[in-house]
This record gives sequence, C-alpha cells and structure tokens, in this order.
Amino acid sequence: MFALVKNFGVVTPLCSLLDVQDGNILMVVLDALEALFKCDEKSSGLLLVPALVDEADGLERLEALQEHENHAVYTKAVHLIEAYFGAEDDDEETGPENIAPQGSTAAFSFGLPAGGGSKMPCPPAFGSGGALVPAMPLAPTGGFNFSFNQGL
Repeated sequence: MFALVKNFGVVTPLCSLLDVQDGNILMVVLDALEALFKCDEKSSGLLLVPALVDEADGLERLEALQEHENHAVYTKAVHLIEAYFGAEDDDEETGPENIAPQGSTAAFSFGLPAGGGSKMPCPPAFGSGGALVPAMPLAPTGGFNFSFNQGL
C-alpha cells in the first residue's frame, strides 16, 4: 500500500487541498487522509503515511485547520493530529526540563496577610433589577515569596 501511495503521489495533492476554505471539500480531503492513515496502519503497522503528510507540509496545514470556522473540519483535524501525529499535551510532559533536581527544596507561599483582607461590594448584577451581588473578596495582598534552594 505504501508503495502505491508513494509512487502515485496522492499525498502531496491532498495536502495542498487543505488550504481551501470550503468545508465540504476539506471534509472529503480529511476523510481521504484518514482512509490512507487507517490503511497504512492495517497493512504495515508502521504508520509511514504520516511521514509523507509531514513532508508535504500537511501537518502544518492540519494544525491551521484547528482554527477553521467549520466545527466538523476543526474536530476532524484535531482527531487526525492526535491519532496519527502524537499530539502532546503540555500538562503531561515529564521531560527533564520539567523535573526539579534531586536534593533540592522549593518553597512557594501565597496568600493574604494574617487577619484576612477587606471586602468590597460588587456593582449590581446585569439584569438583576438593581439587587446587589454578595460582596466578593479583593485580590490577595501582601505579596508572595518564591525560594529555591538546591541542596548540595
């Protein structure tokens, strides 16, 4: 299957169609790409088609479709990126740059000074007929303290 895709060169023209604005055309192209991904996955298990898509600037175009006004196009583009290009979630990264060094201590303190803060009434709620919204606390005062000591 991969040889057919590579020899007939269908990936590059499909990827170039990801620049059109028509939602119907985009959905057909996205469905065709997904069919190629699935067929590649079943036949080789190596996922070689995503490499061809990336070489044809298809990944950048798929990422751009995440801002498309058509919700179906957006959803399909996100699905393809997550399923076949290993989209990473920043919250789940555990690389060395996100881990504190061994033997270090870190201290963070936030909050109000002892005794609490003052309260300020909010303006009347929109459409509430003039009724006041319960008082909300002000933003914390008193600063913050960051300290990072690396043990030796």
